[in-house]
Amino acid sequence: MIAELAGRQGIVVATGGGAVLAEENRRLMCESGTVVYLHASLDHLHERTKRDVARPLLAKGDRRATLAELLEARDPLYRETAHLVVESGHPSAGALAGRIALALDDREAEGMPR
Repeated sequence: MIAELAGRQGIVVATGGGAVLAEENRRLMCESGTVVYLHASLDHLHERTKRDVARPLLAKGDRRATLAELLEARDPLYRETAHLVVESGHPSAGALAGRIALALDDREAEGMPR
């Protein structure tokens, strides 16, 4: 799916958490546009997912421990792939979109593509 979307212009793609696990996906994302990693702390991830029953990886065992393992494995890959890292925290969707827009503006002001 990422390979198909990589050739399109003017779109925003929100990947699933495991998308960065495949090296080819990371390469395609880096080459096809600006990658923004919305980083969240373990506490925030746990709070956001504690009532979510639709996440198979979190369905069994200690949810917080599983999240910690996933974050430990995936965070370096997200950071390797991302052109920008934006802390997601607890803002509203609008406030988070504003943070992303400001980060993109800063990147553009530095002469980097938006």
